[in-house]
Amino acid sequence: MKQYRNIFLILLVIGLQIPATVQALNKQSRLYSVQEAESIGMTRSWFTQVNLNIGKEKIVHVTIVDNVLFVVTDGGTIQTINADTGTTIWQRRFGLGYLFTTAASANSKVVGIINGTTLYLFDRFNGKLLLEKALNGNPSGGPQLSERYVFVPMVSERMLALPIEQDVRLANDLDTIYELQKIRQSLNLSDEVKQQIINEENQVTPVQYRLRSIEDRDINSCPLLGLSFQQPYLTTQSVDNDYVCWTTNNGWLLIGRMAYKNLILDRNALELVYRISVAPQLMYVNAKRIGSREVEEPNNIAARPLFVPKDECTRFILAGDKKENSNESDEKQSNQPSKTNLVPEGGMILCGSNMGYVYAVNDVSGDLCWQFQTGSAIEDSIISDGEFCYIPSAKGFLFSVSLKYGTEKWVAPEIKKPVAVSKNRLYVIDRMGNLVILNKTNGKRIQSLSLDGETEVIYNSETDRLFFVSEDGLVQCMHEIQQEKPIRYRPTRSEYAKQLSLEMTERWGRSLLDPPTAPNSPALTPTKVQTASPNASAETTEEAAPLPTVPSAEDAETISEIADPFGDSESNETENEVDFDNNDLDEDNPFGDNIFENL
Repeated sequence: MKQYRNIFLILLVIGLQIPATVQALNKQSRLYSVQEAESIGMTRSWFTQVNLNIGKEKIVHVTIVDNVLFVVTDGGTIQTINADTGTTIWQRRFGLGYLFTTAASANSKVVGIINGTTLYLFDRFNGKLLLEKALNGNPSGGPQLSERYVFVPMVSERMLALPIEQDVRLANDLDTIYELQKIRQSLNLSDEVKQQIINEENQVTPVQYRLRSIEDRDINSCPLLGLSFQQPYLTTQSVDNDYVCWTTNNGWLLIGRMAYKNLILDRNALELVYRISVAPQLMYVNAKRIGSREVEEPNNIAARPLFVPKDECTRFILAGDKKENSNESDEKQSNQPSKTNLVPEGGMILCGSNMGYVYAVNDVSGDLCWQFQTGSAIEDSIISDGEFCYIPSAKGFLFSVSLKYGTEKWVAPEIKKPVAVSKNRLYVIDRMGNLVILNKTNGKRIQSLSLDGETEVIYNSETDRLFFVSEDGLVQCMHEIQQEKPIRYRPTRSEYAKQLSLEMTERWGRSLLDPPTAPNSPALTPTKVQTASPNASAETTEEAAPLPTVPSAEDAETISEIADPFGDSESNETENEVDFDNNDLDEDNPFGDNIFENL
């Protein structure tokens, strides 16, 4: 009798699961036809299906980086798709599907993602697993990658910075290959021995890009001042500094700086340089006390900040306060930022709060450029075309605001959030969930496209392309008929890396960003070379020199100089300030010619 009861329970469970499975299979997303796209002045350039188990697995994150879609599912799968053609570049499984998985981030060579408490780094071009690192704690948000570091916010209210460095064994592998090639080419060997040498060469052939293991002592950190549940935002990158910003649950906008000068001075390199409170204060006066207190409803930041870099891609100039037109209104003149508040370095961070304020902050100086009041909470992300930013509010109004002056141009009603912007059009989602096309000049509605409940238009702040993604894995791309090539609003990660490489080459005579990729070129041994960073509050600009990794025994004569290159190690730290303006120092290698030998 017990056996029959067990069989009955099994059949009952199967019977309950069948309707749900059938419903999931029948719940298919909508493929928009070419005619529907043409009706709104667009063309459907491609569509594709993500490889996932329909009914048991769904898409949870889609990230757009340098015209590549990084699609992450809740089953522990990441798939990269070329945003121009829709072809899959590579796909990998990682971690455990039942653990929480963050969105992916990427630089010019590496892709980072967190599953549970483990950080995974993949080769961006072929998906090969480069590094798997346990974080020894619970992350509160996704990772962010610069060209040299991975930034991870933690539940312990710390921001971690993990180095991305080439494995030093890679150069040894190359040396081994060179020796094997010499042996195979110089000696009269039998075919059997030659084949053995070739097999040994194949075993030590380096991958395209490999990372060394990260030890706990290599990790830098700084306080979060609260919990940050969002992916940090990478802002300005340079040879001297990497700037990163994040928001917390208690109303802070914080800017951290990875200062490579501090690595030279053997200090913690990641430092918190600016914190901007968006919680307004109420002044009160009574018979006993005069003071201030926070309002009961905190002015938290719900939406992820937007960074507008200063370059030709955005056509935005931070420096200068002269009017472009003498007939500008007094309102523009009064809201125009002063020259002292803006510096010709860095870019602008746009941040919206729950109290309806939008703050424009320079990431290098930390100065408030302007602020704008919408009247209701900012819950969705802001988008920009480099000249204007488009701000959604919780009450359904979309504001077009000048990036330079912080003044309103127009406002459009019944809009939920913006998703993309082109040369003359602004693409938004209205409060009914439909795609609406607005005129960028006046905010008037041009056309609209009805969306089904299963399809979402992905927020794209990099280009003018529209990406439609559904949970069951259908991905579609549309663009304006006459716009064959995408319009870019920010530099690519490769352009950042190229610029850093050029700056490093000018300063040190070679770049340490690009690892050797072929055995027919001289091996470059990677070193920890960092430079000093200018302090945002300092009057003078400091310039530092490279510092090597641990020297070999042959460099014993210079060990004392490397350990304390700036003076007596027992003296006060303030007495050991570096005079980087000393003309007697060699700017390329002030520590001597033997600093890079035998590392």
